[in-house]
Amino acid sequence: MIVMIVWSDYYDFDQKTMSLNNPMLKRFWFFTSPATGFGVTAFSLEDARYLLRQVYSNDQLDEIKGVIEDIDISEIKANHVLRNMGPTNFRGIWYPRLNLY
Repeated sequence: MIVMIVWSDYYDFDQKTMSLNNPMLKRFWFFTSPATGFGVTAFSLEDARYLLRQVYSNDQLDEIKGVIEDIDISEIKANHVLRNMGPTNFRGIWYPRLNLY
């Protein structure tokens, strides 16, 4: 038996930008200082924290001072973040870039 998964059943595919847009996903910015932090795209805040705990130690995560939910990427002013982040439209950690290998 062959099972075929149709991406359009789960995601809205924008052919102009070639991006997958899942309305269930949200962008989170966990800031550790004004200039840096962790960027995560996840289904919820709990899901984002889960993804971070899979990669980082408690000591590293203890540095988090706050979180911005549904962050607009243009609000991140640190150029080093924008230059080194991964795609934000997929579930995963996009800063530092861990969602694209």
